[in-house]
Amino acid sequence: MAFFDVPKSTGPDDKTPEQFMANTARRLVTMGMHLPNHVIESGRQWYPVVHEAAKKTVGMDTAEGRRIKDISTAGGIIAAVSPNLDFDSRNIHAVTELAGLESSDWDMIRRSATAKQADGKTQAPRNPEVTAMLREKAPSLVSSYDTGLVKAHRLLSGDQLRDVLPRASAPKTSHFADNIINPFEDTGVTVDYRHHDIVANQMISPKVSRGISTADLKTAGRRTRYEDIEHITRLASTLAGKRDERFRGILPHDMQAILWMGGKHIETQGGARRVGPARKGQPYTTETGAPLPRDAHFWVGTADHL
Repeated sequence: MAFFDVPKSTGPDDKTPEQFMANTARRLVTMGMHLPNHVIESGRQWYPVVHEAAKKTVGMDTAEGRRIKDISTAGGIIAAVSPNLDFDSRNIHAVTELAGLESSDWDMIRRSATAKQADGKTQAPRNPEVTAMLREKAPSLVSSYDTGLVKAHRLLSGDQLRDVLPRASAPKTSHFADNIINPFEDTGVTVDYRHHDIVANQMISPKVSRGISTADLKTAGRRTRYEDIEHITRLASTLAGKRDERFRGILPHDMQAILWMGGKHIETQGGARRVGPARKGQPYTTETGAPLPRDAHFWVGTADHL
């Protein structure tokens, strides 16, 4: 398959879609159990660390004379600007940097976000003045999309989280916000491009649509691809907690964060380079979830957990 999809008809080992998803979950668990301890721990701590950083911004005054009123606002802002940002410290700096932008800066961002190309439909490239302004005032957010910045400003202006990041049409950012706002309860799973690709076991070109932009189970009565991946991750978190003490007590979004860190670890050759390989459909692991020969040195010292 070109990307992850629960098949309508399955092979001899996957007689039903549920069996297919269970087998996929087992592959993820095997991958997780091979990960080095420091990768697992960094994944377990990611949401709690960002939660604490977001809490410190509550009560902060903005350059426009507003105030960050609560953790929901702070977590929503981090999530709103997360598309096209890596899962790293830049997310944490988002609230503080955006709070420093003035009304004239936001007017410039809105104009850039709504500008169209000659066809009147396609969004125009970012205004260079916005790039220059962000480099000066919010350098960690230069890669953020203008549309995401506009959503962050709506939250700063007092709009409600669910109005800005609706669950059905923005499931990734909506779940991401919830995971940051309350990392100690089961608040769903953030499915971004890397987590999708880990579940699919294919490093897919960023130009390929992954079909994870909607999650309409409640309205359509069926799971979307996003919700299938969330379900698989939930199965994997339960199984991993039973098989490996390092995963004991984790929540589904913790499993996602652990696998995400592991996937990045594989892509960047254990941190030896900043950018991963060209994404041409290559797998992260074997079909069972074990390390590929090219990556065997990443997993030294973890065999006792298998």
